[in-house]
Amino acid sequence: MGKEEGKSADARSIKKGSASGVAKIMKSKQLIAAKGNALHPNSRKAARLHRQVLRADKIAKLKTQGDKKKFKLGERLLWFQDALTPGKRQYTYEEICNLIEQYISRNDEELDAFAQEAAMRGRKVHSGRESLLTATKAAEMEEYRTGFKLPDFRSPKMVKMFNAWQLELNLIPRFNMSIFKQPA
Repeated sequence: MGKEEGKSADARSIKKGSASGVAKIMKSKQLIAAKGNALHPNSRKAARLHRQVLRADKIAKLKTQGDKKKFKLGERLLWFQDALTPGKRQYTYEEICNLIEQYISRNDEELDAFAQEAAMRGRKVHSGRESLLTATKAAEMEEYRTGFKLPDFRSPKMVKMFNAWQLELNLIPRFNMSIFKQPA
């Protein structure tokens, strides 16, 4: 076995040159040191511990990504919960489409204020917030064109369940979601 073949996973990670790879190697080395007994850094046991650290980091990263998606969907559903007419039992497809269009245009006043400010100054003012709002609106319009995912408000049971929802993100999967597309 040559010198190159005997290198462990941490040596291969260092070659990649990423700073996070070095940090992960340091975590695994700390884990190896915490085990108490002296492990050789190139041993199979050290490589297994290193893989465990990488897997735990990967799972944590995927969990935070999933939480961000849930949070974004929760914000959207909160807006629709506030926009629904109290006491109304069910909605037609056209009414739901109107609600979606209102949702997409919810930041239009702020965008108009940016446009008025640019007109007042006589030049375009580049604002990060303005860029974010226009990008969000464009993405939501594209989503509406291809299919906007919402609870099916055409069902009285779903409207009742949605109105009783107390913003618990873990209960979102209980809603029967439907895809609503922009009418042609």
